[in-house]
Amino acid sequence: MYILFIVLLIISPNRLVLVDAQNKEPIADAYGITSSGKLLISNSDGVIEVNKEIQHLQISHINYHTLHILAPFPDTVFMQAQTYTGKDILVIGKKQENAQIHQYQDFTINQPVERQLRQIEGLQLVQRGAFAWEPMVRGLSDQRLSVSIDGMRVYAACTDKMDPPTAYIETGNLEQITIQKESNSGLESGNGFAGLHLKLQEARFQHQSLQLSSGFRAPDSYRFFSMTGNSGWQTQAIRYSVSFKQADDFSASDNQVIKNSGFSKLNASINHRWLDKSFTVSNTFIYDDAWEMGFPVLLMDATRAKALMLRQEWQFLRPNTLWANHSLMGYYNSVRHKMDDYSRDVANRDVMRNMYMPMEGTTETFGLTWKAHSLFHSKLNLNMELIQSTANGFMLMEPLDTTISPMYLDNLSDVVTQEAKFGFNYEFSLLNGWLATPNVSLLVNHIFTDDERYAQYFEELYQKNTNTNVRLAFQAQITLAKQVGSFGYVSFNTSVNERNPNHNERYSHYIYNYVDGFFYEGNPWLKNEFSVAQEVSWQLNKDSYSLNLSGFYRSFNNYISGVFDANLSSEYYSFMRYSNVGKATLLGFELRVLSNLTHSISMDNRISYTKGRLIGLNDNLPYIAPLSGYSKINWNTFIGKFTPVIEWSAAQNNIADKTSIEDTSNEWMLVHVSWEQSFYNDNLLINAEIQNVFDTFVVRHVSMGNLPEHGRSFGISIKYLLN
Repeated sequence: MYILFIVLLIISPNRLVLVDAQNKEPIADAYGITSSGKLLISNSDGVIEVNKEIQHLQISHINYHTLHILAPFPDTVFMQAQTYTGKDILVIGKKQENAQIHQYQDFTINQPVERQLRQIEGLQLVQRGAFAWEPMVRGLSDQRLSVSIDGMRVYAACTDKMDPPTAYIETGNLEQITIQKESNSGLESGNGFAGLHLKLQEARFQHQSLQLSSGFRAPDSYRFFSMTGNSGWQTQAIRYSVSFKQADDFSASDNQVIKNSGFSKLNASINHRWLDKSFTVSNTFIYDDAWEMGFPVLLMDATRAKALMLRQEWQFLRPNTLWANHSLMGYYNSVRHKMDDYSRDVANRDVMRNMYMPMEGTTETFGLTWKAHSLFHSKLNLNMELIQSTANGFMLMEPLDTTISPMYLDNLSDVVTQEAKFGFNYEFSLLNGWLATPNVSLLVNHIFTDDERYAQYFEELYQKNTNTNVRLAFQAQITLAKQVGSFGYVSFNTSVNERNPNHNERYSHYIYNYVDGFFYEGNPWLKNEFSVAQEVSWQLNKDSYSLNLSGFYRSFNNYISGVFDANLSSEYYSFMRYSNVGKATLLGFELRVLSNLTHSISMDNRISYTKGRLIGLNDNLPYIAPLSGYSKINWNTFIGKFTPVIEWSAAQNNIADKTSIEDTSNEWMLVHVSWEQSFYNDNLLINAEIQNVFDTFVVRHVSMGNLPEHGRSFGISIKYLLN
């Protein structure tokens, strides 16, 4: 059979053959994407026909590592199988036929990032308002979840978590969202136990396009406009996008207006690429500006939130004596966040009465990352990362009584985070068809304050010297996977992780954390958190349906939580200190079933469940979502695609009562429906939707302050594409 392929190539010089590097069998249904965006698919013999004009080809297959090759192309391309490690991948784009179960693909005009994230079971979103929702993966959020944008670490500037990194991007900029639930890979940025990594779209060579989108939603008068364009030539390409969103206060069911919930937001991005025979250079610029953001469940609103991100990456494509390809990326980002409560009735609120509390926070981050893939069948992958970030935050406590002098309070003062991370993974075959992928990383962490006065505060509070010590954190993970005939694909994942406490846990001093209602003090002497996680997955793909079932268990030692401090607290104010409180556990399962009911009707069903216990304090972990599910039907007709959706959740009575002030939540169900149709050869797309059709009052368990969902709303969106 292999000799036949060689003969084929001799006869057809404009063809290349894709073969498995291990067994030399042809690879069918692989995707070859040219620099102009043209799609080529390999046939049953692994053959892709390539025109002489094509200079660059990206070859992808769900079961193999992606390859980039440049002209002149080789006759035979050897592709190395990759292990499915349990990652969930959300591809932003039109749905492909016969998509594998661990690819989540959806396409709705200007669909918000938070709705994209909600497509993945096991992922919840913590809401503090209508803007900037914080992601939570299997009960892990904030410092335990590593979030990156195109490999860039982005540190939030707000101690009240009004500005998670996901707030600074838009769906129109996204190409892919990768969620690593079992462990944050040593090849990815971050210092968490799980990972959320956002990949932005890049400029396309030899491609010209302009896309305009606009929409409106009632009753909150949400309106948006976006423009995205691409200009690409043989070796140069530029992609640009700008979007504007604005909304008034939204309404829960029965037109209950939620005050201080509106926002305005502008986002702009530019990506420029230069292609050479042996390398590409990519330059990225992102600017995000939001204002008049109301946070109804917090003490104050955000006056302004700005983010600036700059990134340059060199990708070296031609192999040398050691590397098949490698890349070098440098980046800078800054986040500035201003908050105030001048529009609030501070004289009658329950907490911090009779005073205004304007706050401001800033972070600045520099990073350098090197990644490489060896020539040994691309099995060995390396990653090195260096970052430095500086955080500052302050509050002015301004009494209504002008006879009382204002007080200035530091939340963070010149707190510096320095990290170096080295990671690698290597894939190899075992007996009986098993594939093994060990993944190892070592992180060196140094966090300190450059402000001697601020350091002295913690020394007096804890009666210790703030020695600027260097911390190490080790992570090791191994995945075993195998295709077991018609039974499907099974994988086993075990990981051991350490996490260094972050700068907020060590050095923050802030007023009123709304998660639990307490004031907080950092602790520079926290020990590393330690986690051991196991996951078992079963994946089955048939012609008419796909199924994926995962079960997981995670245990913690030295779990970090707030602990009530009677010495600092008074009759009016309650203080928590970050402390290591012992053991904790998380366990649960996730199920997703995709099925083709008929040629025109398909169904997507998902169920997830997580339970968390803080054994060290004999308490439940706070804000863990209960059993919940999501069902969607896609019905394609000659007048458009109809998509009814049902979301539901069981009641949650397993709540924390020692580390948080937490309420139980009731069971609920929401129904949504949308219609979508394209015209003029798919250049014009119209979408209309009704969210919360029955105007049901719903409070998700992970919403802060019992913030309700939107009541019934009506939206229409239009997109026009010029090629």
